[in-house]
Amino acid sequence: MSIMSGITWVHLSDWHQGATDFDRGIVKDGLIEDIKERTARMSPDLERIDFVAFTGDLAFSGTAAQYELALQEFVRPVLRACGLVSGGQELLDRFFIVPGNHDVNREISAYLRSDLSFFRDRRRLTATLIDANKRSVVMSPLREYEEFVTKKLNGGGCGKCSSYGFSAALDIGGHEVRIVGLNSAWLCGLRLDASGEVDDYGNIIVGEPQLMHALDGVDGADLVIGMIHHPFHWLALKDSMDDRAKVRNRLMDKCHIILHGHEHQPAVIVQETTRGCCVG
Repeated sequence: MSIMSGITWVHLSDWHQGATDFDRGIVKDGLIEDIKERTARMSPDLERIDFVAFTGDLAFSGTAAQYELALQEFVRPVLRACGLVSGGQELLDRFFIVPGNHDVNREISAYLRSDLSFFRDRRRLTATLIDANKRSVVMSPLREYEEFVTKKLNGGGCGKCSSYGFSAALDIGGHEVRIVGLNSAWLCGLRLDASGEVDDYGNIIVGEPQLMHALDGVDGADLVIGMIHHPFHWLALKDSMDDRAKVRNRLMDKCHIILHGHEHQPAVIVQETTRGCCVG
């Protein structure tokens, strides 16, 4: 949970619905209890929660069945515990989400050849990301994710969430808050190592067109929060790509807060660089 100038949100990630590595019932019950008892256990300032930010891997293998279960067993209970309810219905428009590597359906990605090496030609990368038809092909392994977000969540946060970069504006207590979401997972699962295992590290990109699309209009907001699944060091900095530096620098320049998942280790880091000061 975070508080900033009277703005409060819950940051969650990596639920992995469908995996068997831990008992989700026990974890969910503990999480819900912590959220409900937040004022007594943490601070009375947490009485009102404005939104939930979820930074990827809601599912484990990107199937529609996993998303349906996650909606009923995780998303709705979390929103209800946060008090994000109106007229007896959970406020899905206050649930902001971006995709992670486990939101990719690898049975579909196995048919694609558009890995990092395919996009060494920047003209091809740009043409692919700005053309909706071409983009839909390379992002087809996230089809179930996209359908879940657009149809089951009604677009999620402010109706803006999708499998492509987005920006959503909120007015919270007279403050203009911008939530910027990026898809760092669209090339996940396409590169394999010598043993045939997925090798995403250094082989994934956000892409400048997506980055610029998502950041459009954020200037002047009182608070800008960036959401991305992967830490910056997972992005490509090889094969003539410098996505890691470009994404990091642009987000550091535009965002006050950057939220990510993937590492399964909670931490807060304050960074002061020539690009600006940012909490992540």
